[in-house]
Amino acid sequence: MAQLAANVSAASPISTGGVLVAPKGTALPTDETTALNAAFKALGYIGEGGIEPAGEGASYKDIKAFGGDTVTSVLETKSITKYRFTLLEVFGEEVAKLVFGAGNVTVTAATALAGTKLAILDKGDEIPRNAYVFEMAYGAKKMRYCFPDAQAAITGEGPLVHNNITSYTVEITAYPNAASVRSYRYLANDNKTA
Repeated sequence: MAQLAANVSAASPISTGGVLVAPKGTALPTDETTALNAAFKALGYIGEGGIEPAGEGASYKDIKAFGGDTVTSVLETKSITKYRFTLLEVFGEEVAKLVFGAGNVTVTAATALAGTKLAILDKGDEIPRNAYVFEMAYGAKKMRYCFPDAQAAITGEGPLVHNNITSYTVEITAYPNAASVRSYRYLANDNKTA
């Protein structure tokens, strides 16, 4: 196969910020352009590092015969699909609900006298498994990764300092759905024929 520059791509978030979350069981899109179910909520700006794969590859165990020859290899552990990203909008309602649990966040809407207020109870509750969608583009190229069942964990929190912003580092682990699929990936190239 020839080398084709048209098959090379980077990834930038679309206007929603690139990471959206909905309750597990929410209908997922089946291509890169169909409008998302309204249950998906955008998590806003993601840190400059983007969405970083953080999974582990499969491991195999060599089976040796008497005398030392390797005769086969067997799957010891399957690969693990994980992604890591940093949420920058700590004042965002959807971010607070993801990090602390929807039942632990009370939002008071902005008025003419005061901005939006968040009252948050940090109970250390486990984040429920959700559906996630990553939406990205590079020029006219489109990429959409859909995770029907993923567990988020907060793995870090940005410092409270005057010369940096507060943030939450999140890692999601994707689990197989009933069809044994951990993620659906839809890529649309911009190489239209004339």
